[in-house]
Amino acid sequence: MPQTADRSGHDRRTACGLGQRGIVALPDFVCNAGAVIGYRAAADATPDQVLAGVEASITDLIREALRHPSGPLAGACERAGRFLRGWWGEPSSPPYAPEG
Repeated sequence: MPQTADRSGHDRRTACGLGQRGIVALPDFVCNAGAVIGYRAAADATPDQVLAGVEASITDLIREALRHPSGPLAGACERAGRFLRGWWGEPSSPPYAPEG
């Protein structure tokens, strides 16, 4: 059963171990991005068009993340890093909780 990966309690080891246990941890920052994606819709878009655009965007991002060899959370972090480089240069490390 797919689960979102709430970053608040996961260190790198935990995140990597989810896939080894057969848990598909979907990146919460993608799954919960509907409002941000919807905000960027055309001003004259109907609610149905906004929802369809949000669904298509999140579906595409999740499908891309699922193809990553280290799992969807790593794939989404990598994709986010590529996106952010266009704004700020090199991004910081993935948002994992400190180990220990």
